[in-house]
Amino acid sequence: MVNGKSIKERIELAEIRDFRATWAGKNIDSLLQRTRRIQPLNTDTQDVVTEEGLGFYINDHHTYQSLDDFQSPEARQQVTQWLAKQEDLKITQATLAEKRAYYTTLDASQRERLGVEILSLERDIRLIRQELPLLERSARNLEIRALSK
Repeated sequence: MVNGKSIKERIELAEIRDFRATWAGKNIDSLLQRTRRIQPLNTDTQDVVTEEGLGFYINDHHTYQSLDDFQSPEARQQVTQWLAKQEDLKITQATLAEKRAYYTTLDASQRERLGVEILSLERDIRLIRQELPLLERSARNLEIRALSK
């Protein structure tokens, strides 16, 4: 790839000023479009509600697709709370994004008031993110206990 290139061209390739130059002969635009279509991973938690069902991992032998799959009523209740918290997180994140965008259009006095709201939303998001794994773990442990009886 670097054979036949001038020193200047080699330096530009080494500095990667334009990644397209490093992919000679490839259709970069189609690759970029394909990566945009790929769904991003949910990094907050590994369990998500899909079109096929819940997909809640219990252990190596059990992955539940529905709340009806749970044998422990307490675990079912915990998962219901977990799902509600996930929805709360999405709504709070969307609200925060809207308020941040609106913040840039305000004058100083209005910014101060909205800044307090933004900080409160950020705190709420932190708390929800701390609660989600605890609810998930609790539900899983309750269900494992029910399965082992």
